[in-house]
Amino acid sequence: MTVNISDIPVIKGSSVRPEGLLPFNYSKTRPDYSAFVHFFVADRQFERVFKRPLNYIPLLARFQGVIGTDFSIYADDPLPVCIYNTWRNRYLDAAFQLCGIEVIPSVSWGADKTFDVCFGCIAPGSSVAVSTNGCENPVSRQLFEAGYREMIRRIRPEFIVLYGPRFDFVDGDNVLQFDSYLQDMRKRLK
Repeated sequence: MTVNISDIPVIKGSSVRPEGLLPFNYSKTRPDYSAFVHFFVADRQFERVFKRPLNYIPLLARFQGVIGTDFSIYADDPLPVCIYNTWRNRYLDAAFQLCGIEVIPSVSWGADKTFDVCFGCIAPGSSVAVSTNGCENPVSRQLFEAGYREMIRRIRPEFIVLYGPRFDFVDGDNVLQFDSYLQDMRKRLK
């Protein structure tokens, strides 16, 4: 792990491929220790992990690994908010790694002004995770596509964990797609 000029830890993603994903908010009540715990849930559900990360290390260490935290970054956020949330994500990724937990960093971005910060904290060639949750409308989908293509160009990921629907521009054999909670619920209701 190294630190970039913004004092944001630079993370190298694990080469372990997840067998499954489990939302953080189910990690105590429905544990599946063969899965990676993910944080593609509302920020309020894992804010407590940022406030007291050492309290959660014993729990998270039981799982196959962790998809790094995903404090939200929105297209209309001021750049300092994006920097702060990226720093929080990488800070926790680094803490988990230092405690021996496999980590695949989640990557999120806002408008193109956030790309240097959001992508500059992941070591080139690392595995990464992204979520397409919230990308249903044409504008958010277009922003996601622009960032996704830039992420591929800059990071050149070993593999990509995709949580949510797979869009046509998300191609390649190195993409591991997992249904989101909503997709899973829709399948169960059919």
